[in-house]
Amino acid sequence: MAPASFVDSCQQGMRHKEVWLMRFLVGFLLGMLVGAFIALALAPQPGSETRGIIVERVRQRARRGEEATSEAEEA
Repeated sequence: MAPASFVDSCQQGMRHKEVWLMRFLVGFLLGMLVGAFIALALAPQPGSETRGIIVERVRQRARRGEEATSEAEEA
């Protein structure tokens, strides 16, 4: 059988890990909330406009990729 002090130290170690994990998760979630709030507060345009800009940039890059591919096939 294990000595009582060893069992106690193992239990204390587990409690320490649980407390650390809870503190980490709470801090992580609070950081996400603060980051989301700041992003919303400082956004230069509404979300629909931002999505439109992203879609247009993706389309432009896709066109460039298609052009580069066709030029490479011709060469």
